[in-house]
Amino acid sequence: QSNKTRLILHFHEYHTWQTYLILLLIQKKENVKIFAQHHGGRNPLSNLLKYKRLFLFFPVIAIMQFFENLLFKKIDLFYVLSDEEKKYLKDKIKAKIIFQTMGIENYFFKEGNQKKAREVLGFKINKKYLLYIGRLKTTKGIKELLDSMNEIGDKNITLILIGEGSDFHKFKEYAKKQEISNVNFLGAIYGDKKLEYLDACDALILPSHTEGAPVVLMEAIAKNLPVIATNVGGIPKMIKNNREGIIIRPKSKEDIKKAVVNILKWMGKDIRKYAYKYKWENIIKDTLGDYYELL
Repeated sequence: QSNKTRLILHFHEYHTWQTYLILLLIQKKENVKIFAQHHGGRNPLSNLLKYKRLFLFFPVIAIMQFFENLLFKKIDLFYVLSDEEKKYLKDKIKAKIIFQTMGIENYFFKEGNQKKAREVLGFKINKKYLLYIGRLKTTKGIKELLDSMNEIGDKNITLILIGEGSDFHKFKEYAKKQEISNVNFLGAIYGDKKLEYLDACDALILPSHTEGAPVVLMEAIAKNLPVIATNVGGIPKMIKNNREGIIIRPKSKEDIKKAVVNILKWMGKDIRKYAYKYKWENIIKDTLGDYYELL
């Protein structure tokens, strides 16, 4: 091509007024390519349906939706996290749409030692440990998870909950009131200590009602830890049922109980190989390839 200067603009999250404003000010030219990456935000009308109180601002939201539909036509490629987002965009624009997640660091692929990790953390060698990592709030399916553990009632299975959130104390008190003894609330844990829990446990569970493309699933698979996750957002694109883990319905205690019993029987499966595509170096390589293709 010519020596003409070419410019790439890559927006991280695009359902925002900041993005609308920048797109409004940009004069789209052939040598300017615009990429937009989804991180879980919602379009204005979807926010209206989720938060009923926003109906008071319906005229403003309708205007925002109009401008979003118009301005998104300037974008050349969208990275999305779910089929729902893909369908929403396909109904409105003709740009290229690709499912694209975030990435994980190489150290998640380091071979772990479950026995050593359990000794460090004070876990019993002959027990089974189920791990949840994330915010503790209702939409993460925490109540169904706690109720399931209560109904399973197996003292040889312990649920470890790592994370904080708006409902942390509520769920901790709920577990205490219901006398659910096989759960431990540990609060926020990061870095090497989090890796020790991934090494020490037998499976990770994420029973969310809504999700994008959760990084914690990539981290677990890279540590060769099978996962239980709901069929929401981008999760079905990340987890193939009975390969990296078990897919369940959201808000289903029965699905959780069956999946826990089944996945704790998994032994010796090599699921780490399905996580290599999530290495940052591979995500970057794919993104650069998209840049060069459109330039």
